[in-house]
Amino acid sequence: MDITNILSYNNLRISILDIASNNSISGWSLNKKKYTTEKIISCTPTKVDTYYIVNGIRFHINAEVLIKVDGEIKNMFLKNLYEDFVNNKVVSILNYKLEDVLITDFIFEERASVRNRCMFLSVNVYGNTIYLPYSEYSILIRGALFV
Repeated sequence: MDITNILSYNNLRISILDIASNNSISGWSLNKKKYTTEKIISCTPTKVDTYYIVNGIRFHINAEVLIKVDGEIKNMFLKNLYEDFVNNKVVSILNYKLEDVLITDFIFEERASVRNRCMFLSVNVYGNTIYLPYSEYSILIRGALFV
């Protein structure tokens, strides 16, 4: 998810850039197995020239998403899902309601030009790793705002 995008949570919409000015952020916690609010320790913008585009959304190269395996919610790196996708397997990830979202378009983007780099925000929270819901497709992410 590019830094210029908007997050949505509980009917609230917030610019990713505005996260840096907040003291906390909400998302799904694998540790607590529920939605939680965590204190933000730091936010750092980063630029990368290699990233994934999933259903039209840009994700950091180290992004993780939530998936459901045998009824249990787990996290997985996008690069592992990409391998499944290119091998013609059906791949889906969870949205903010923990429903499956089918991945229909999955691109690995590698650019040499500094001008074409994509900006992401690294958010460090206190306590638990949380997965933030993304607005346009409501895809739960961690690595795009990797914690």
